[in-house]
Amino acid sequence: IVLLSDGQDTVSETSLRDLTQLERGEQNPLLIFAVAYGSDADISALNTIARLSSTKVISGDENGIRQLFELLSSYF
Repeated sequence: IVLLSDGQDTVSETSLRDLTQLERGEQNPLLIFAVAYGSDADISALNTIARLSSTKVISGDENGIRQLFELLSSYF
């Protein structure tokens, strides 16, 4: 999953805490690539989400998006 977000929780039905308590399948791990969108992005919230799948937050600038596509292409 590529998550393009500012990390601000405005209308979620599931809290960040609920999300962190979901169990991951070891056979089919879910990868979440969090892309920080905007200069006021909540990096702490995005880091929490990224850590769920052992990834890291990627900057939403041109260089960060390029790195994301290079990373994604390495899976194929």
